[in-house]
Amino acid sequence: MRANRLGIDRSNLFVLPETDLDTILQQADSLAPNFVFIDSIQTMYDPQVTSAPGSITQVRECTMKLMQYAKGKGVSVV
Repeated sequence: MRANRLGIDRSNLFVLPETDLDTILQQADSLAPNFVFIDSIQTMYDPQVTSAPGSITQVRECTMKLMQYAKGKGVSVV
């Protein structure tokens, strides 16, 4: 709806309302994007980490996974 309101071409824009990082990375693999934007890292969680989303451990682990994904796939992650 926001893209419509702003007059943005959505043909190459995919929005995923998801906080499970594994699901996000699976979708990114299938779409092969040039850019991945995360908003916000405090809401992401790695299911293999037992602490709550937003905790220091979750933020650190999710950031590490995103960094590995970016370097491994050559994708810019913001």
